[in-house]
Amino acid sequence: MPTPLPAELSSRRILIVEDEAHARRVNVDILEELGFSNIRQAMDGAEALDILETTRSPIDLVICDLAMPKMDGFAFVEKVRKSRQYYRDTPIIMLTGSANADAVIRLKSLGVNGYLVKPMTPEAILDRIKYVLRFRL
Repeated sequence: MPTPLPAELSSRRILIVEDEAHARRVNVDILEELGFSNIRQAMDGAEALDILETTRSPIDLVICDLAMPKMDGFAFVEKVRKSRQYYRDTPIIMLTGSANADAVIRLKSLGVNGYLVKPMTPEAILDRIKYVLRFRL
């Protein structure tokens, strides 16, 4: 059993953006196992933007897959960061199947706060979340 997270971390509102249902479920299960309880889900970048725009409680962190149909991770991040809405500075962790240097450079230039290469361990996810939210704790 993992060490319980402090309430100021476990209560963070997280949005998982993943087109594959199984991978989305695995990510949610890992986050719940770690102690997070306020998790929303989107199947692609377009649905994620809709959630960011309409949610009553702002999302504290987005964990987004890079390769998705309709609107991929690059397009999603670009739209979020160029938005004039309150969510434009929401921290984003990108999930990718490979650590392609060009993709990582592009993600950083778009304003991604961190990335993880699949498959991820619960420890890696928690470490990246803590790192990305370090000034918000």
